[in-house]
Amino acid sequence: MRAGFVGLGRMGSPMAVRLAGRPGGLLVYDVRPGACAPAVERGARAVADPLKALAQAVRHSDAVTGGPGAIMLRKTTEPVTPDDPWYEILLHVRTLGEKDLSLALELARASGVETPMAALALERLADGLGVPHERPRGRDHS
Repeated sequence: MRAGFVGLGRMGSPMAVRLAGRPGGLLVYDVRPGACAPAVERGARAVADPLKALAQAVRHSDAVTGGPGAIMLRKTTEPVTPDDPWYEILLHVRTLGEKDLSLALELARASGVETPMAALALERLADGLGVPHERPRGRDHS
């Protein structure tokens, strides 16, 4: 899986450094000169134009919490195993995406607006990221 980070600040830099050199490659971009250096030293590739380099990727950004713009491109929807280095990151993206989509759907319902694409995105997000929900063990769901 290829990934990238736009913005290597307080949160983005440590994550990019941790993921640099992983299979699939990591692209990094920041407006501040030198901000990409720690990740590049560990195998990431700095890009001059994030829009061109990352145009084929799906972007996730959580501006409210100050999170980085994490860019991910998965070529499969096969489940990611817990020992995969991307598992925790994709799980985090799933959690934030589901929270944001749920809030958007709640607002739409309260406003009387139909949002079928948001509902579909919420329904398929976990499987698309490769971190589907598991049924809790020890409970009867019938």
